[in-house]
Amino acid sequence: MTLKLPEKALISAKALERVTATATALGLSQEHAQKALDETNAVVADYVEEQKASFATTTKGWIDVVKADSEMGGDKFAATIQDAAKPIDRFFTPAFKKALSDTGFGNHPELVRGFARIGRAMSDDKIVRPGPEGGAGGGRSYEDIFYGDKDKTPAAS
Repeated sequence: MTLKLPEKALISAKALERVTATATALGLSQEHAQKALDETNAVVADYVEEQKASFATTTKGWIDVVKADSEMGGDKFAATIQDAAKPIDRFFTPAFKKALSDTGFGNHPELVRGFARIGRAMSDDKIVRPGPEGGAGGGRSYEDIFYGDKDKTPAAS
């Protein structure tokens, strides 16, 4: 018995062998065996499409989770995306970026969170100057911060 898979079939050659062996064991005619194979392929194709649709819905939902997250979303969303891109751009290959995009995992909330935290940690340091803006030192001069108030006399021992 020789069964033929339809063009672009999702059933593997190994599965074709199993279907052929089962059809032979059951004494199915060539016509009935081919019909069973075609139906099996259709069931597999439907299942694959359902899984693709389900995963697409899941991955699209991940970005909504990121946008709604108190740490990453809202008015912080644009900065989060920029921060998350820093380590990816610096340390990973274009193939890795493509994999994140193709699979949808680039939108996974925990990956976005992790890469954004790494990106923020990679940011250039900022100088915090004392001053009236509420910087470190609360408006005190450098001298006062480093040497203390020179007008005060040390306490007697």
